[in-house]
Amino acid sequence: MTSTSDKFEQAAHNARAEAESAAHKAERDARGFARSQMNRAREEAERQGAKAKNCVAEDISGVAEALRHAAGDLREGSPQERGFAQIADGLADASDAIRSRDLGEIAQDVGDYARRNPLVFLGGAALAGIAVSRFLKASDRDHGDDVTNTGTSASTTAYQGAADVPMTSPGESAMPVRPATTPNPATSTKFE
Repeated sequence: MTSTSDKFEQAAHNARAEAESAAHKAERDARGFARSQMNRAREEAERQGAKAKNCVAEDISGVAEALRHAAGDLREGSPQERGFAQIADGLADASDAIRSRDLGEIAQDVGDYARRNPLVFLGGAALAGIAVSRFLKASDRDHGDDVTNTGTSASTTAYQGAADVPMTSPGESAMPVRPATTPNPATSTKFE
């Protein structure tokens, strides 16, 4: 009987060792899979961030070019022309700095600036928020064609409202006539 119990003990020990080995292997595989997924997610985030960074840099560069063009239309040497040119140069430098740095460095610099100058940073953020909201409202109006909540455009509504006005002959009023009302003694005021 001892040999049978020894066999069972050995089998149990082997099963436990195999289970532990399988658990360790599953843990290693899971960690490896999680690490590879994290790397893929990080790479995709970096790719999207670089794409957004380049778009921002291009937009800033476009504003700088527009300011240079506007400065060229002004009288040469005027304060406005010099101011526009300086702003355009500053924006061009900012665009180049954005292109040449990675997002981590930019985020670090913005954070450092915000800690050194919190009021300026908050004021700038508020102005940027206002500018973005005005831009979005203007874009919505351009794409919406003055659409009301019912999905009917203002011109269609005005046309439909014209059907409520009665046709008149020349010399007659097109305005609807309201019946005369007598004052309500309960609501009218008396002056003595």
